[in-house]
Amino acid sequence: MYGSIATAFILFICFYFLLSKYNKKFKEQSEKFGEELNLLTKQVEELDMLTESQKNVIMSQRNELSTLNVGINRLKEKTTTVESQKKSSEVRLGQMAENFMPFIRDYPYNHKNFRFLANPVDGIQVEEDAVIFVEFKTGGAKLSKSQKHIKDLVAQGKVRFETFRVDEKGTHLKLESDMLESL
Repeated sequence: MYGSIATAFILFICFYFLLSKYNKKFKEQSEKFGEELNLLTKQVEELDMLTESQKNVIMSQRNELSTLNVGINRLKEKTTTVESQKKSSEVRLGQMAENFMPFIRDYPYNHKNFRFLANPVDGIQVEEDAVIFVEFKTGGAKLSKSQKHIKDLVAQGKVRFETFRVDEKGTHLKLESDMLESL
């Protein structure tokens, strides 16, 4: 009986030493794990702070971009307005210049024989040997579609002179050539 108690006691002491040895190892590993856990927790906190900081930077940059986009849109609107005003000024300058063109020294005809029409061509120059449709242009201005059409008709010889008569009541016009045919 004492032998089995002594064996049990020896086994208990061996078990106790083994357990304390493993407990010591477990405690060391637990402390090491705790340190690693603390280190990882700090790194996570640092990453959270960095993430929050980056979010703030991104939000700030978004606000700056939004402000810049508003500024760009305003500049585009102002540019459109200025371009429109410039074109309008060019048209007005051209219209004013048209009134003086026949009086410029380089004008090849007698200005007294020029008659302003304004539209679709600026005027007609009547010379002894020709009637000339005249269009003045400034800068890079080009002939309009209707002006090109008139130029083509003149080039094709599709130009004529017609006289219309007003009847006695003043209410009807009649082509003079039609009047001659009815006589």
